[in-house]
Amino acid sequence: MALIIGIIGSLICVYSLGYMRHFYEHHPEIPDRTSTFFLIIFVFISAMFGLVFSNSLVWVYFFWEVTTLCSFLLIGFTKTDEATRNSFTALWMNVLGGIAFIIALIWLAAVPGGMLSLDQVLAGGKALILIPAAAHRVCGSHESRPDAVLLVARGRNGSPDPGLRPPPFELRW
Repeated sequence: MALIIGIIGSLICVYSLGYMRHFYEHHPEIPDRTSTFFLIIFVFISAMFGLVFSNSLVWVYFFWEVTTLCSFLLIGFTKTDEATRNSFTALWMNVLGGIAFIIALIWLAAVPGGMLSLDQVLAGGKALILIPAAAHRVCGSHESRPDAVLLVARGRNGSPDPGLRPPPFELRW
């Protein structure tokens, strides 16, 4: 999983270099915040690594919330009304998942022995408690949508805005 995060995260960063340049060429009225965008992307990727490498469920929850915050900031990056509305929708969905995660943590802490490490949960046969969180992450989460991370803008009818087509893949140093 770490290899997937590293490869896909690196590809997103490389692709975003051209995309952000293209975006600001088409929207000169928006101040250039490319450094902020990449800061958020790098924090997001770091939090994804934290999710993969954590054994403590408390740390997993912490990194979960960091990805929630980064996703909120990335989706609302352009600060348009639509982006703001979509970012709050995504935030609401992830907060619901976070509340379910907290309930599961409280339930696991109440079990004799306080199973707050992933090893204990898996060895103790309580892994079923993790299925809703995994399902939310895989199926219902906006992080799995590449258009949320790459800021694909939509026109009024929901189709992609032709002025914001991504540039062809190229590397310029």
